[in-house]
Amino acid sequence: EEEAEQALRGARLQQESGFFLYDKPLRVTTQEKGTVRWRTLLERQFARRKLTYCLQNAYGGEPMRPLLHEMLARLPDGRGQLLPAAGFIAMVEKVGMQIPFDRQMSQLALSLLPAEGKVPLALNLHPLTLLDHDYRHWFWMALLRLGRRRAAMLVVELNEGLVSRYQEQLRAPLRELRLLGCQLSVDHAGQEVVSTHYIREFELSFLKIHPSLVRDIQHRPLNQMAVRSLVGGCANGPTQVIAVGVESEGEWRMLESLGVVGGQGFWFDGATVLV
Repeated sequence: EEEAEQALRGARLQQESGFFLYDKPLRVTTQEKGTVRWRTLLERQFARRKLTYCLQNAYGGEPMRPLLHEMLARLPDGRGQLLPAAGFIAMVEKVGMQIPFDRQMSQLALSLLPAEGKVPLALNLHPLTLLDHDYRHWFWMALLRLGRRRAAMLVVELNEGLVSRYQEQLRAPLRELRLLGCQLSVDHAGQEVVSTHYIREFELSFLKIHPSLVRDIQHRPLNQMAVRSLVGGCANGPTQVIAVGVESEGEWRMLESLGVVGGQGFWFDGATVLV
């Protein structure tokens, strides 16, 4: 009842500009480390270039084929374990290391860019990184050296909640990235109730649905309505909708019936370690 009430309230607020969903946020706990310990760990691993990078594919089409490669980071915790990004990315931002982290990811992504006509590579960036003058100068020059055709193989991916927060400031850098040839993507779509006007404004190539919407969607009419609204917001445009976190055939069949063109998750495959 609480979720239905929140969804209805969101629908009234959004009217026709968004979708209708309320989902209780998942609590992601990081390892019990103080800020100083986190900074020490991150600085040491960054300096040694000890981050591990993986690729996970998004699939679509008939027959199924890769639509997109997403680059994922894993952080050695010093105890023989690899932490997924969800376990440490909040601390990266908190200790002021978001830009160095994104730059290291960017350097590897640019070196891995496929040739023209291959599957594009998605690079997740924080909006504040794109708004940093030094990073933008370095990144823009690197893309210019690559040339427009190869830059078109790079998909710059941003979090929907952060896009909504920084939408005004992002207009110029995202327009420049498109002029340089890059594609744009937004992930975590549906995690919050926000206006979806950014889909057309930023001419997205991909919109990725948050796993909280995907989970058991065949049994959750409210989530089906939310996904249908997101797909409708991309209708008659270039944006392909991809569902993230697909773990069963039932989820995928329902998503397909709602108009989702691609899926990403362990039902398709896991992540391939790069370095």
